[in-house]
Amino acid sequence: MQDPICQGSLCRGDGHNFYINCSSKEIRGNLTVKVTEDDFKTFREIHVADKAGYSDIAYKDGYIFVL
Repeated sequence: MQDPICQGSLCRGDGHNFYINCSSKEIRGNLTVKVTEDDFKTFREIHVADKAGYSDIAYKDGYIFVL
């Protein structure tokens, strides 16, 4: 997974793993959540924001919280 050497975050809930980071090699941007049920063998991406920096993620009661 691409990352511009910037902090990302990982959490687990209801059998899913969630990972958020800036999905770019060059800039702190393209903030993306990756969701997987098979330990990142396959995953889908959810675009969150074009510009970003450090990020954190939490999961509770079916909701993903992003900071």
